[in-house]
Amino acid sequence: MIASALSMLVASAVTGTYTGTVTFRAAESSDVTVALGQRVATVTLGPGHVTGARVAVARSHGTIHFTSPGLPVNLRFALKKKGARLVGAATQGAAKGTVALHRGRGLDTGLGYFASPNVEVARFTRHGYSTDPFAVDLATGAFVDAPTSPGVRLDERQFDVRFRSGKATLAGTLTIPPGTGPHPGVVYVSGSGDTLREEAQWLEGLFVSRGIAVLAYDKRGIGQSGGTYPGSLASDETIRTLAGDAAAAARFLAAQDGVDAKRVGLYGLSQGGWIIPQAAVRAGGVVSWAVIESGPTVTQGESDNFAGLAATLSIAQAERQARAAGPSGYDPQAWIRKLDVPVLWLYGGRDRAQPAGTSMQLLKTLSAGHDFTTVLFPTAPHSLFDESGFPPELFPRVAEWLRAHALT
Repeated sequence: MIASALSMLVASAVTGTYTGTVTFRAAESSDVTVALGQRVATVTLGPGHVTGARVAVARSHGTIHFTSPGLPVNLRFALKKKGARLVGAATQGAAKGTVALHRGRGLDTGLGYFASPNVEVARFTRHGYSTDPFAVDLATGAFVDAPTSPGVRLDERQFDVRFRSGKATLAGTLTIPPGTGPHPGVVYVSGSGDTLREEAQWLEGLFVSRGIAVLAYDKRGIGQSGGTYPGSLASDETIRTLAGDAAAAARFLAAQDGVDAKRVGLYGLSQGGWIIPQAAVRAGGVVSWAVIESGPTVTQGESDNFAGLAATLSIAQAERQARAAGPSGYDPQAWIRKLDVPVLWLYGGRDRAQPAGTSMQLLKTLSAGHDFTTVLFPTAPHSLFDESGFPPELFPRVAEWLRAHALT
């Protein structure tokens, strides 16, 4: 009884900021930072996850309990003090994980969406521009220094989510903008590679700041998502699998409170441009719009041939030789022809990863009867950004298209 009483006393006295990781079974570890008060905690779950959630704290029998917002159920934490650390468990439905935290301020506590200054503060742990926090100006797309003092946050709501795609359970983050809604929504569809949900932050703030909910998820077999990672090669099977995941995400998003099921879209870049047309068709009427950044409309073989040639030749020469070699591999054209939703296609004139000129020319032959808009940013590379940010006209052009289609 003495030991139990001491444990309860210790638990009731634990406060301060702790940082560490949560690791779900068969999943990669994710960051966690908890500013723990006696009755309230502020929880940040790392880049791309729930940021700055203020939640209630309960303490009983030596255990500290709190939840973080999640769908279809909340993420629950149960922690005990062990020496200088807090250790315990995290659960979200059937997903079970372990938590290990130590005292210290985490790197991610400044992440999120701000109304003043009007920026999104982001950080990338892989495949990104910087692992240090930086800010994206939500008016111009410029990269600027992260605010040194707290700004006025957007009053958005965020949820760590889990949804089914076939036999796999995928994990992601849903961000719902301020206001009562219902809001339009968009699913981020990743490009190639073992990407995490945080990659969506390149344009996520643009959508959220204009009243559009965003669902971004870890690619299957990566991060906290189940299933088997299919690899980067854009084979027919890989695109079919990833398009099924994107369609499942769109259906999940359309079913959420606060989201307008009639205005759900898909946004993605690079390989996502092959995935989105198929996903939109297979989603069975759920998807009503799309924005595609640097998405090839040529076949996989033509795109890969171009990328290899462009490493040593001019873009014009590489495009000519890739066209001469002819099509091979996955071909998105049949799915593009089946699209019956408006699509904004964005391209960079200095793209050396896929043949933007050929893709745009091909779109002209496929556009009859479709609401397709194509915009070229002549000095932009494949990613559409450089060390200074996105082209200054990109964010306004996207915002104009969204307004024209009653999405803002």
